[in-house]
Amino acid sequence: MRLLLAFAGCALAARLAHTPKANSSAATIPSHAYVQVETDPKGAIWPWRVFKSSPYTPPNMTITVNQGELADGFIFMTPANINLSAPAAEMDGGFIMTSDNEAVFALNTSGITDFRVQHYKGQPYLTYWSGYNTEGANVGHGYGQVNFVDSSYSNFSVNPDLGLNKLVTTPVANWSIDIHEHLVTPWNTLLVSAYNNTPWDLSPYGGPVDGWIADSLAVELDIETWEVLFKWVASEHVPLSESQLHINASAGIGTIASPWDWFHINAGEMVGSDYLINSRHCWSTYYVSGTNGSVQWRIQGVTGGDFGPLPADSTFSWQHYARAHNVTPTGMDLSVFDNHNTIAVNGTPSNGLVFHLELPPSTSYTPQLLRKIETPSEPIYADSQGDYIVELSNGNQLLGYGQIAITREYGPATDGSDLRWQAQFGGLNTVQSYRAFKHVWHATPAAWDPSLVVESGYAYVSWNGATEVEAWNVYVANSTSANGTLVGQAAKEGFETVFEVPAGAATLQVAAVQKGDEVRRSNTVHIGSVW
Repeated sequence: MRLLLAFAGCALAARLAHTPKANSSAATIPSHAYVQVETDPKGAIWPWRVFKSSPYTPPNMTITVNQGELADGFIFMTPANINLSAPAAEMDGGFIMTSDNEAVFALNTSGITDFRVQHYKGQPYLTYWSGYNTEGANVGHGYGQVNFVDSSYSNFSVNPDLGLNKLVTTPVANWSIDIHEHLVTPWNTLLVSAYNNTPWDLSPYGGPVDGWIADSLAVELDIETWEVLFKWVASEHVPLSESQLHINASAGIGTIASPWDWFHINAGEMVGSDYLINSRHCWSTYYVSGTNGSVQWRIQGVTGGDFGPLPADSTFSWQHYARAHNVTPTGMDLSVFDNHNTIAVNGTPSNGLVFHLELPPSTSYTPQLLRKIETPSEPIYADSQGDYIVELSNGNQLLGYGQIAITREYGPATDGSDLRWQAQFGGLNTVQSYRAFKHVWHATPAAWDPSLVVESGYAYVSWNGATEVEAWNVYVANSTSANGTLVGQAAKEGFETVFEVPAGAATLQVAAVQKGDEVRRSNTVHIGSVW
């Protein structure tokens, strides 16, 4: 993992040894958040924030807020350029942002997806995929690894060699995990998606006899040993005739250089000892046996599959992020992010859907629509990607629109009539974020210090990823060799706090204060060499 860290400070031992209680009697030093927004004169790049003490350039979100309480937590996104030859995002990577447009953490690793918080062995981790994305006619999947980052920003990765026949030669030979899914299961294992290029007679489907498919796999892994615990191969259990995206240039023409992406796995989860697997190109979600991989049932977005046809106003197609809820032996609820569009197909506005399914399935039973989350007055048509979080901490709902650089938070209303918050973080159809999430996250970096810069009589301080800092103790000295004296405390404001340098200071240093304790000092700035 490549993290662009804060500027260097003093030795770690010295930093950690000095942790006195914050001085409650220290003078209050007025402070405020530093806000500077840069724009592209040509208008091609979305406006971005810049800072004095940090090199990161997060998007400057355009936020609309309506009445109603928002859920606790931060927004997680991975802005990325759709067209690499025409950049539209100043910085791609992973960002944690507040709902009011302040950066919390910038992960300076390009080409990542699915950045979120998950729990492994009872502890919260940031998790994300990084690796190589396929391009050209076979754009839409990739080969990489899954990364886990703890609350001190220490990290480890899961990177097994799954023995795949890959479309491309990847920079790291054993990269195998696909971009779409990496879900920590209730059993502390990891469920991932993968793509394997496989020879296939495609003549029944209008392709070559000696053709090739990009087959979809769901793989459960032991996180510590990388052992494969379960592997499901789509072509072994689902007829290729179920694909709704037939052989063509956008899905692969069925050759070894352009295999047909007939299934396109993009989501999966464990339900008890079984698996729920979503296929974008079959417009179907499959319930798969954890014993032998057989398909127990499927729901198809128009015909209903093993259920009766869906209501006419709630069909789905090209969908993402299928998830099971309220599972019992006699039924379950199923949520999907319904794209209902592709590059080649203009459908209806994208939305979030929740159905109730009675089990075992019957074609005489019509799935019951429980929720349809959309805003008809401001429709969004997302050709690809996206997710629908059915329930946030307070019952609100979140929709990430994937290819469209917009995230929305709705209240609990089942029809989407209660749109409470919207953020746009890029130009439409120029910047994308595969999924969006909202999580509570608490972290204190162990590997890098707060970063302090002095310019024209003002101090600027930030600590990338620190979520618990409440104030900055300010230390000054009247010569470059003297020890600093605590002269006051500045409240932390925003990602980067700015305050006026105390008069007469020759050197300046700040210390992060959390719950009344100093936890980490910044670098020392020799003001004489700055002014």
